Amino acid sequence: MPLARPLKQHAARQANKQAAVVGGQSLNYQELWARTGRIYAALASLPRRPRDGSLPQHIPVFALAVGNHPVVIELLATALARRCCIVLMDPAWPTGQLREALASTSPDIFICANGRADAATPGLPVLCPDADINYEEWRDAAEATSDTSPPPGDDPFLIGFTSGTTSQPKAFMRSRETWRASAKAGRSHFNLDANSHTLAPGPLSHGLTLYAFMETLDAGATFYALPRFQPSAVWQLLSQKAIGRLVAVPTVLEALCRHADDHGETLPALGQVTTAGARLERHLLERVSNVAPNTDITEYYGASELGFVSTAHHDRKPDGTLDLTGNRVGQAFPGVALSIRDGGQELPPGQAGMIYVRSPQVIGGYVSGDDGSGLRRDGPWASVGDLGKLDSNGTLTLLGRCDDMVITGGNNVYPDEIAVCLCSLPDIVKALVLGRTDTYLGQALVAVVEFAAGAVLTDAATLTAACSSVLPRYKIPRQFFTLADWPLTATGKIETGTVQKWMNTGDQRLLPL
Repeated sequence: MPLARPLKQHAARQANKQAAVVGGQSLNYQELWARTGRIYAALASLPRRPRDGSLPQHIPVFALAVGNHPVVIELLATALARRCCIVLMDPAWPTGQLREALASTSPDIFICANGRADAATPGLPVLCPDADINYEEWRDAAEATSDTSPPPGDDPFLIGFTSGTTSQPKAFMRSRETWRASAKAGRSHFNLDANSHTLAPGPLSHGLTLYAFMETLDAGATFYALPRFQPSAVWQLLSQKAIGRLVAVPTVLEALCRHADDHGETLPALGQVTTAGARLERHLLERVSNVAPNTDITEYYGASELGFVSTAHHDRKPDGTLDLTGNRVGQAFPGVALSIRDGGQELPPGQAGMIYVRSPQVIGGYVSGDDGSGLRRDGPWASVGDLGKLDSNGTLTLLGRCDDMVITGGNNVYPDEIAVCLCSLPDIVKALVLGRTDTYLGQALVAVVEFAAGAVLTDAATLTAACSSVLPRYKIPRQFFTLADWPLTATGKIETGTVQKWMNTGDQRLLPL
């Protein structure tokens, strides 16, 4: 595990069933299992490069930066099912960032997209599937291993990188046992079985898509991905294939809704939508529900370091309307305990503090990049610095990160809470709230908003008046801006640090209302 036993079983029991499809290329379960054996044998034959004590020396480590190239399926499956470890990187990273990641992890080989070999550190073997070196020859040169025993649970299988919006990515190491626990709980929680054929159109270097790949193969269903995201290609797959589940970040869902609006189409056969990575705003939730009228929508909150934390199911009420949760992110994921803490003390329901979890999914620590702003521990509890509160029923409300809290006029204010209130106004579809230095207040609240088509409340005075009905005076932004194009991370989150920098420097991309 995560995939050793199930992949072997599926190869024996449903050998010819499609396991994974990327673009026009597919592998059945028998082919996929056989290829993991050959790839592992090829990796095991490589000389081990010296690594520090925090990284595995006893197993092969390979770095991967190929994006959604078809070979990614067999390489990811190898890391999940065989006794080796993958360093998973985004080929779109700048050369310096790729090189830094390679230097800090010291893999035995670098398998990369064509043109990214320039990032390789001295002496590191490089393999480009589309370049002169024949990847297939390398993969098939070694005799496939006959060892099919599941790797130990405490073995690392993944070195990934956080996708923070304000700081440099941190390298973390995840053991097999952590995903074994989440897969077991998720199978029933998300109602997954051999018919849960899943499309995840995002990059497989992103945790949301990678986890969808793992849990789909674990269930024995078929996983679909695309070489690159195109709304029309996603729509074609959902319309033509027996795909009942879509896993995507909110920005992808938004692009699909725009496609639906442009073409006047719906997806009545889609049964499940799972989303994470950023808040699912009210307007987008309603649009997805209209485009896919028979779907169940599940939103989960988690972190690279913590795994699943909570899930919110947006069910339909008896009157047909949606259960809109705002910044409530649901109840604890199975096997996870939640605690709101401050200074080592647990706070009662309704009080805001730092969100801690007690969970078998928490990582052991970072490999590199730990600047003290990430994982922190309080006995058996772990946190990444997010703030929230629990109600008496155990429902978690997310308020933002502790580093983002703004003290204005002596009041502690959580910008994310205000952004949710702004997005509850019918004219606003996206909002980001920040603090800006102010000689009188210490920090003044400012909001950057995106308006819906045909919006009426598009000037500061009417927005302020509208805010007064949902927010106390000290939480109402003192100034409003709009933005033509939001800076986004590769995973679809707003790059808060970039917008804050523009705010501090008076960048003309921010247009005052």
